Amino acid sequence: MPNLSAAARRRRAERREQATRFAVPRPLANTRLAELLPRNGMVYGLLKERSGDEKVARVIKTSWASALEVPVGTLSLTKSIVDKALASIFAAATELTEEMIKSDEMNENTETMVFLNKLKFRVGTVPVVVPGGGASMGVGAWARALPSEMFYKIFMILRASRRYWYENPRQPMAVEEHCALARNIDRFFDVDMLNWGDFAMVQWVTRGGLGDVGVGLEAAQDEEAVDILVEEEEEEDVEGSGNAMEIDASDVSPKLLTGDEVKEMLARVCVDVDQAVLEAAFDKLHL
Repeated sequence: MPNLSAAARRRRAERREQATRFAVPRPLANTRLAELLPRNGMVYGLLKERSGDEKVARVIKTSWASALEVPVGTLSLTKSIVDKALASIFAAATELTEEMIKSDEMNENTETMVFLNKLKFRVGTVPVVVPGGGASMGVGAWARALPSEMFYKIFMILRASRRYWYENPRQPMAVEEHCALARNIDRFFDVDMLNWGDFAMVQWVTRGGLGDVGVGLEAAQDEEAVDILVEEEEEEDVEGSGNAMEIDASDVSPKLLTGDEVKEMLARVCVDVDQAVLEAAFDKLHL
């Protein structure tokens, strides 16, 4: 073992001490993200499928352990950690948007999927604004380990869940008391200029990208534990590719949505779509 400096030994001891404070005997596989979602300032939707919930929790926990340089089995997820992990998506989205605007890469014609592909590899690299002031680096670059389709879905559902709070606010009303996730989404809203109902997004939703989504449910339903994801396997993206997502019309799923279903699905995640864009996407798919 190489000799460590006093400072390095001290940092390692501090990381181990932090890990010990959170250690519990609960197995990793039993962790459900739905039980730990930050609530203040958010109104969540519901996906009927359940299998992706534990996968996302495992990815976040593994990334956190890696950032602390401790065994994953010594940690247990908390609401605070999940809050920071999800907030890190929008902290990165805000910085990425500002950079793209400054470099003239961002305008109203920038494709949403180009942005989301870039964003996936930026999550965890930007400090997260936390309640009470200050910032945190979160739990590491956890989003890179997710299939892109799952990451797109997380982003769209969380984005919509904050908008639904504004449409149907509930206690606590003071934004200062809202979770880190809500406050970082607000910062992203301040700079966002993308058209979320663009051609690429419509194509993705048409082929079932959002799954079975119901956002902005009644308060009684919203209090239930919810699963916000479905598990979908795919090959890992090449880091930083940022390529627009295209759908091969010769190899599309037989379960494509109709035009009305696409509009309804996008409305549920607070996205308006122009009829001309919808028709162009369906022409591309030869529907």
